[in-house]
Amino acid sequence: MTKFLLLDTNIWINLANEPKNFSQLSSLSIIASGNCQLVIPEPVEIEFRRNDTQTSESFKSKYQKNLGESYRTFKNIFLNQESAISELNHLKQQAETSLGGLGSSLPTNRDIIKNLFHLAEQATTSHLMSEAASRCLNHTPPASSERSSVGDCLIWLLILEYLDKGDVYFCTANTKDFSENNRADKLNTDLQSEARSKKFSIYFFSDLNKLIDSVLPQSVALPAFIMSSLPQFVCPVCHSNNYASSYSPAVGGMNLMGVCSDCYTRWRVVFEPIPE
Repeated sequence: MTKFLLLDTNIWINLANEPKNFSQLSSLSIIASGNCQLVIPEPVEIEFRRNDTQTSESFKSKYQKNLGESYRTFKNIFLNQESAISELNHLKQQAETSLGGLGSSLPTNRDIIKNLFHLAEQATTSHLMSEAASRCLNHTPPASSERSSVGDCLIWLLILEYLDKGDVYFCTANTKDFSENNRADKLNTDLQSEARSKKFSIYFFSDLNKLIDSVLPQSVALPAFIMSSLPQFVCPVCHSNNYASSYSPAVGGMNLMGVCSDCYTRWRVVFEPIPE
């Protein structure tokens, strides 16, 4: 049975805005290349593209803020160690140089998102426009207020279509329109009733980390491992270095996973058992 993954525009914009969200994007890359079909509704793609400049500037600003905070923290740690401070200043200068290249040579969260959009199933919604407008006029959920958008209705109507094909995992930060009385992870009662009339099930989330934990396959139990050398992040099939990496849970620790953005091969970093 096919599983479908749909994220609202607010989730994608948050992922693009914040450098610290790289690990979530890495996990989404593994999910989308494996057991789930990522679906990008037409209104999501349009709204994300409309916010492109804003997300780029926000990412730059937060990158610089994180850089400054990290620099001050490590400078205090290495206080009175001249050689360490000198190396730290060198690293800071390199990072600031990289900051100037954002949007051109240096990959950003937006670049990963755009690649995910390219690999995903693009879902048109023009055939649903009339029904979405009707929902807005009649304040039918998720258009429960004057400020509700046609886009929210289009996304929901599309979800109902996909529920005839397989289970749908849906995440949104718009708890006002999609959640039940602002109970973040509980889908609106009327929307639940519509979903229950379909063949498959909807899994609703307002927290992306909870969705990732629910969907990402859990690794089998592993013995104790040590790294024999630094991992070479090159695809073992096509030798591309265009990849995303992510840590996935394993009993007693974590697995470091990789997924190639060019040929979609998935792999696990190889470790060497601790000698007896």
